[in-house]
Amino acid sequence: DTKGGAGVQLNGGLVALGMMNANVQRSVIDAGLPLSQIRTRSKPWSTSSSKPFEELLKLDLKEIVENAGGDTSDVLIRDGELLWSAIRRGCLLDTLWKTLPDATRRRVKFSKRLIGISPQPDGSVMCEFSDGVMAGPFDVVLGCDGVRSPCKEYVGTGRISRSSDDASTAAIYSGIRIKYAVDDAWTPDKNEKQSETETFTQYFGDGANALVASYGNGIGRPSSKVAFFVRLDENYVGPFRKKEAVSAEAVEENINWREGPKLEGETM
Repeated sequence: DTKGGAGVQLNGGLVALGMMNANVQRSVIDAGLPLSQIRTRSKPWSTSSSKPFEELLKLDLKEIVENAGGDTSDVLIRDGELLWSAIRRGCLLDTLWKTLPDATRRRVKFSKRLIGISPQPDGSVMCEFSDGVMAGPFDVVLGCDGVRSPCKEYVGTGRISRSSDDASTAAIYSGIRIKYAVDDAWTPDKNEKQSETETFTQYFGDGANALVASYGNGIGRPSSKVAFFVRLDENYVGPFRKKEAVSAEAVEENINWREGPKLEGETM
């Protein structure tokens, strides 16, 4: 799904892409928004303060990496450029997809659900999917499939549950609530200009914190402005599996993460 997803920070991931293919790395860098600073703020410490917030921390990422020296600066700074980027998940997927050779793209299958892994005598495995197709043999199976990962379950238990409601795959409710808002059509105020780099800003208050940032949406497209509000569930008495939580709500992970003029929602 290249039309959905949250924002992603890439640093070590950008380095890994460069080791595999420099052209792919450059495509992702150009599609994202270079991240330059992280700021942390809190509510004013004094009730008599005229300031709307207190600045706790302000980090210049390139300066920190340069001061770290050694392998850190060697791999994260190339030709004077800091490899640290903010990009929307959908944009990242779309960018990676477009860098694949045509022959590779023709081999990619979508809407597949893994339901079984069968070891073979030669050490390889066959993969069984919910549509009845068996694929393989494979030497390596990579699972990048989220909180209910069948691959993670197989590594831990040696099997894959056929039902998503199976106790071994049910998500554990953390007691953390996250509200978010996404504006894909965000443009700066008339007194501002679209920045060529981005600053992530964190705000801390009583029992809650927030993150406000912009993420790249691809070359020639305006950035997405994203805000996250994080708080503890006052009714949380866990840890319980999500379906057993006392204050259970019909909310799915990453609900409503899709592109549109403006989005807001809540997840756990």
